[in-house]
Amino acid sequence: MRKKIVKFIRNQWLLVWFVTVSVLLTTLGALAAYETTTNSMEKVVVSTSSQGLLFSSNILVKDGGSTYVPKAFSPRESSQYYDVDVYLWNYDINNPSKWYSSDIDYKVTVELTDSNGIAISAAAMGQRSVILADKNGNTLATLDGTTPTLSWTSAKQTLAYNTNEGDEGKYTLKFSGNWDLDNDIDICVKMTAALFKDGDATKYMDLADIAAVIGLKKISTEESTGWQAYVSEKEELVAIDDCDGYNLVVSGSGQATIRIKWDTTKLQCNKYFYNNTIYSFGTGEIVGPTTEGNIATLIIYADTASAITENRNRYDIQFYKTGTEEPSSWNFVTYDGTAPSSTVWLSIDVEQ
Repeated sequence: MRKKIVKFIRNQWLLVWFVTVSVLLTTLGALAAYETTTNSMEKVVVSTSSQGLLFSSNILVKDGGSTYVPKAFSPRESSQYYDVDVYLWNYDINNPSKWYSSDIDYKVTVELTDSNGIAISAAAMGQRSVILADKNGNTLATLDGTTPTLSWTSAKQTLAYNTNEGDEGKYTLKFSGNWDLDNDIDICVKMTAALFKDGDATKYMDLADIAAVIGLKKISTEESTGWQAYVSEKEELVAIDDCDGYNLVVSGSGQATIRIKWDTTKLQCNKYFYNNTIYSFGTGEIVGPTTEGNIATLIIYADTASAITENRNRYDIQFYKTGTEEPSSWNFVTYDGTAPSSTVWLSIDVEQ
């Protein structure tokens, strides 16, 4: 019988090859369909006051001078910062394929206020401070108890018109690590991006200033909704010595900023995750990875209520070991934003 099977395969090798390839393609197609289903939800478009304006942000909104936007963190060491990234775009975030037809000049103002957007005194700051940094990490301004006015306005900034693509500006508010996440919720930064018309009242009549009152709060462990991250091999009780790589799963609902950092001498992130081969990410959904020394950082701006993210509620990210070193325990992964070190290879911080 065996000889007959071998003879049949030898004589009919082309037919056997065709059938085998057909089965494999059908299986892969089914897996791709499953992957798409599990990683996205039905599209929902959310209406906001800024929708349609070709001057938008991930945080700032039209008429936002008293709009309180608390960003949630887990407690940090006093030597660390609570970083809040603020992006500006010359297009509507819900339609990044259409951008403003000329340069947009604007000025950024930051001011210490309470959660209602009302200015507070220097005494309220005490030893706390907030640094405003540009996209390269350079300090633009520092707001603290020694700054008399507790406010700062930039020189003219520009989102440049380009016939081929939109433009992006980035700023980071770095709240000092001695912030009390339970009791300092009424010490905030009102950030405004105001259009610079240079005396021309008819300029930018189809745009509007955008602003928000940005504060900090503590992540509540009692919240039933939100985002969480975990390494699937650990949850499945796989022995750490049996792992050639690791699957990081980030899933949840609502809005969140997920910062993922790793030591590039220990781990490598699957490039097909972030280069739009596996996913088709919306503009601004994924930032990076960027590398400083041997530390790489990838940021995910998740929002299940946004059509920009295709209402994505799950991200599967693969990491591979780059050397022969093995982690001694699952403590090589942290979920509190701890910077990678000799013992921490992978760090995840979920801000929501």
